[in-house]
Amino acid sequence: MATHDFSTSLSYEQSKFSVQDRFYTERLGAKAISRADFSNDVGKNLQRKDVDVQFVYQGRQINVSEKNRTKDYGDLLLEVYSKFPDTPGWMDKSDADFLAYFVPRKVYWINKRELEDFYHKILDIVNPDTMFAQMKSRYPRNSRRDGRFFVINGRQEKVGFMQAYNHPINSNDEWYTESISISFDCLKRAGVHIEEFAL
Repeated sequence: MATHDFSTSLSYEQSKFSVQDRFYTERLGAKAISRADFSNDVGKNLQRKDVDVQFVYQGRQINVSEKNRTKDYGDLLLEVYSKFPDTPGWMDKSDADFLAYFVPRKVYWINKRELEDFYHKILDIVNPDTMFAQMKSRYPRNSRRDGRFFVINGRQEKVGFMQAYNHPINSNDEWYTESISISFDCLKRAGVHIEEFAL
């Protein structure tokens, strides 16, 4: 797998704002949509808390985290470390009420609080730090994915481990973003409320 290009990911996300806003207004009935802008202090603080957009939903203002994938793999990619091993990922520092998980022609609307409860339980089961350290050692300066089976809620479930190697062009900086992936079916069986909408 190639080196992860953060700027390309960011450009892709920004290109989807109009589609996402239309989903919020037309499908969820959202009002007063406000996006967190990283160029000012208020927006920067919100994004550091994993809040990308705020709006009024079902009579109250909510915080929403947005994630985008260029393909629907049937699973949810959960960032454990934004920079392994010292900087926790968005699952550990989120103030979001909902996660809007966009894939081509579909969005998964996920209760973030229920997802967080599941996430902390799953970390105890899969012990990802050991796997991440092994991947970093075995595949230095490379992006990589692997999978293992674990017993979750009484049945065998596959958990994916993903290492994204980051090395920005014209920079000496480099880091590894480490994530786990869980199927939507597994999440639903664990009690995480997920609605699917066509785009």
